[in-house]
Amino acid sequence: MLNHRYALALAAVSCLALTLAGCGSADTSKLSSDVLNECKNNNFAAAERMVDQALQNAERKKPQQGPELASILTVQGDLYVKEGKLNDAAQSYKRATDARKEAMKPELLALSRSLNGLGTVYTEQGKLVAAGDLLQQALAIREDNLPAGSIEIAESENSVARFLFESGNRAGAEALFKESLEDYERAAGVDSTETANVRNNLASLYLADNRYAQAEPLLKWSVDVFEKKAGPDSLELAGTLNNLAELYRGQGRLSDAEPLFRRSIAIYERAGNQHSANLSRSLNNLALVYQAQRKFRDAEPLYKRAIIILKENGSVEQQSTLKSIADNYAELLRITSREAVSQAMVDNTGRQVAVRRY
Repeated sequence: MLNHRYALALAAVSCLALTLAGCGSADTSKLSSDVLNECKNNNFAAAERMVDQALQNAERKKPQQGPELASILTVQGDLYVKEGKLNDAAQSYKRATDARKEAMKPELLALSRSLNGLGTVYTEQGKLVAAGDLLQQALAIREDNLPAGSIEIAESENSVARFLFESGNRAGAEALFKESLEDYERAAGVDSTETANVRNNLASLYLADNRYAQAEPLLKWSVDVFEKKAGPDSLELAGTLNNLAELYRGQGRLSDAEPLFRRSIAIYERAGNQHSANLSRSLNNLALVYQAQRKFRDAEPLYKRAIIILKENGSVEQQSTLKSIADNYAELLRITSREAVSQAMVDNTGRQVAVRRY
């Protein structure tokens, strides 16, 4: 079904298509004029023969048949309307519409890729209002122009699900993650990295709801796939290791969590500063493990390093992450009887952003 967002995208691509191809070729314009003249003289049979011949010629030109065929079919529809043959006119206009849409499909699908990419970035940046509109447009275009269950549709479903999760709609996100997972399993394979990525995302949702029993097998499976398919230094593996370690930390299995956090940190370190937010997250999480174990001397430098990284390399959107890590460090300072230093840190970071628990 053509929804409002898809209609806007289609209109934009239609304008581009008309700009590039025009409403028809010079031959089509001449055909339209000749048919009109024949109609004025009531020579409808002759007009129909002219259109039929033009259609036959256009249908033989396979690479260019879309726009030209659509223009001729529109002329044919106009002719049938003049003759009062409304059923025939409707069929011609329908064929013209389908031919136009088919001709625009490459541009529409290219547009959907850009929309999905921009929407995904906006989701990461917390620009959720803009992200949702873009991602829904991309999904609608792909659903209208691709077979059900295609990889592109699975990608859009995953992107929209992530947006819904970040927006607090966990029920909607879970349903769409599952749809994406099913589509990826059919289109890319059960053991593909794309499928593993969606499993990791679904597990993250379960983690947020403390549904550890459902999250753990998904994360273990994803770790195995990423190790084999993406490699031991892949960022996908680093993120999944962090999530599995977080699960263990949430269950109080600190000795199981620690080595996984260490592996995640090592991978991010080799990736460089462009992934500083993820590195800071894993540093913070390992520090929380040490803090729970009362290994305060091990935890403190990790907090400090995570804060420094975000201060030097973090974006505006990462300020809430910085505040959350600073809060955790402030708690450690309070536990170790350094209240004055703790309060100074809270006052300093509190002026920047509101608190959001990490």
